[in-house]
Amino acid sequence: MEPSINRDHELWKTAQERAAFKVHLAIYIIIILFLWILWAFMGYINDWEYSHKWPLYPMFGWGLAVLLHYFIVYSWKKKLTIREYEKLLKNKKL
Repeated sequence: MEPSINRDHELWKTAQERAAFKVHLAIYIIIILFLWILWAFMGYINDWEYSHKWPLYPMFGWGLAVLLHYFIVYSWKKKLTIREYEKLLKNKKL
C-alpha cells in the first residue's frame, strides 16, 4: 500500500535508506549462515581435520561493507548534510 502523497520528502528518503540497510543486513545474515552451514556439511562429509574456515573471509569482507552502510545511513549522512547546508547558507549570504 502506497503511503499518502502528502509525505515529507526528506523523511521518506531517510526511511527508504534505512529500509534498504535493513534488507542488506538481513541478506548478509542469511547468506553468511548458509555459508557456515555449507562449511559444516562439507567438513562433516570430508575430514574435519582439514576443514579450513573459509566462510570467515566473506563474513569479514561483507561485514565491513554492512558496517559502513550502517554508518552512512544512520550517522555520517546527517552530519555531512548539515555541514553542506551550513556551507551553502554561508556562501549565499556573501
